[in-house]
Amino acid sequence: MEKWQFYFMIGSGIYLLLLGITMVIKKGLSRGIGVYNVLVGILSIVGATVAKSKGDPSGKIFSVFTVVLVVSFLMFAILKGAMKKR
Repeated sequence: MEKWQFYFMIGSGIYLLLLGITMVIKKGLSRGIGVYNVLVGILSIVGATVAKSKGDPSGKIFSVFTVVLVVSFLMFAILKGAMKKR
């Protein structure tokens, strides 16, 4: 794992944790999304730490993390679009 990938995963994890905690405090649909963000944030930090300590030369952990971020973005965009139509 390259150095920038490690810092990207740590930074994203911290951001998702803070965003998730803020959303959990709110009520309604944001609470469920907040819990999801907290979980992804924790897994991001754990994944970066494991990849850095054990070594991940092929970058599989970072690739999985990137796919999770893209799928989450698409899922939330579709959900937001569906909520606006109501």
